[in-house]
Amino acid sequence: SRTSVSLGTVRGLSIDTSSPSSAKEQIFNTIDYNDGVFNGTICQHGQFAFPPSAGTELAVVGGTGAFRRVQGYSIPTLASSDPIIFRWEVHLFYPANQ
Repeated sequence: SRTSVSLGTVRGLSIDTSSPSSAKEQIFNTIDYNDGVFNGTICQHGQFAFPPSAGTELAVVGGTGAFRRVQGYSIPTLASSDPIIFRWEVHLFYPANQ
């Protein structure tokens, strides 16, 4: 929500594609995260229709800093359409020997 504490920002690019049967966005982005304990970036990539539907997932393909070698997935939901704000539920898995 607009009153939530911000834990980071997202930057990247999206490529809009469309066909007679569907319209999709191809997403490549980086979450810059810093909550005072964990600091680094989380890189994700995938595609979804706008607004994202239930069951949409993007792959977390790596990270830097506290998130080095991380893998996982994220679930986007539209929190606000004016301005456009996404809520990202991110599930991360660390290698056992990190």
